[in-house]
Amino acid sequence: MAVEHLALRVIHGINVAAAGFFGLSALFAPKFAATQLFSGSIAPSHSLSVTGALWTSISLGSACGLYNPLPFASILLIQLLYKGLFVVFHTLPWLAGGRKTSFPAIMSAVFMFWIVVNPFIIPWGYLFAI
Repeated sequence: MAVEHLALRVIHGINVAAAGFFGLSALFAPKFAATQLFSGSIAPSHSLSVTGALWTSISLGSACGLYNPLPFASILLIQLLYKGLFVVFHTLPWLAGGRKTSFPAIMSAVFMFWIVVNPFIIPWGYLFAI
């Protein structure tokens, strides 16, 4: 097995566990998700259900990626994009403003970690047939 396939499988495995936990929490325990995962910065809502559905979908797709990692590498690209957008349009303005309101700090830190790691794991040549 190639090293890059192993790295993809590890990342997919982390997605299965983390996105699965967060997604199912948002879908089936929205009060817990709102207070714990989002640090009390949101209330249970339809938006939280959509977020839960997205994260659960990422988890299920990544479960397929455990067995065949390359075709499911696009999941990592989607994560890079949506997490990057969240950081640029939500986290950075919040940090720059020095706001004291509640904020999903742990989620933002995890997102920033993924933004740094994913570009090194994503098989760009495969995804764009270079």
